[in-house]
Amino acid sequence: MARALIPFGYHASKIFNGSIGPLPSGVDSPFVAWLKALVPKRFDSYRAFVRVAEKGRSEGGAMGYLSKVLKGKKPPPLEHVRAWGKALGLEGSELERFVELAELAHAPDAVAKRYLAMEARVKKAEAELDALIRDLRQKKR
Repeated sequence: MARALIPFGYHASKIFNGSIGPLPSGVDSPFVAWLKALVPKRFDSYRAFVRVAEKGRSEGGAMGYLSKVLKGKKPPPLEHVRAWGKALGLEGSELERFVELAELAHAPDAVAKRYLAMEARVKKAEAELDALIRDLRQKKR
């Protein structure tokens, strides 16, 4: 079953631009890019998002950490990411992808790059295989 690689049209080659090593300055990780795209759609501010997503946690501390995540200075807090995704209305495979991208943000940049590139190759191979199967089925008719 094919699934979205990275939401909102991001692709490994666009994010990493074929380079090895850290993301260029000003380029968000796939997780941060998705978070920045989702929050304004559901909330009036990042503070409103934190109030819903971080129930029971110090709002000031949560805002400070979220700010560092958004700037790429800290990785997302894995113990809170699922709650963030739920607050953003994600469920099922979208929520799992959100958590997966947060986990990937903890990997060294070179590993994340290879992972996304391999994932892109697998998705392409799956699409090619699906096309071949469709062609074979049509020829049998």
